[in-house]
Amino acid sequence: MPRSFLDLCNLRLLVVILVVLTASQFRFSLLISHLKAKAIPVRGAKFKKACFLAGFLLSNYQRS
Repeated sequence: MPRSFLDLCNLRLLVVILVVLTASQFRFSLLISHLKAKAIPVRGAKFKKACFLAGFLLSNYQRS
């Protein structure tokens, strides 16, 4: 049974809407994934003390 022209237009519109919604959701989830990856410590990583790091950043800021 052939589809009417309106059915095809509605189907194309639905596909476009789904692609747009999926793309924006993908970008948001990609951003969250990047933030999670930065927050998860790597096994065997050595972290500097926060006060040392803050002093280092402050000294670099004062030099500029």
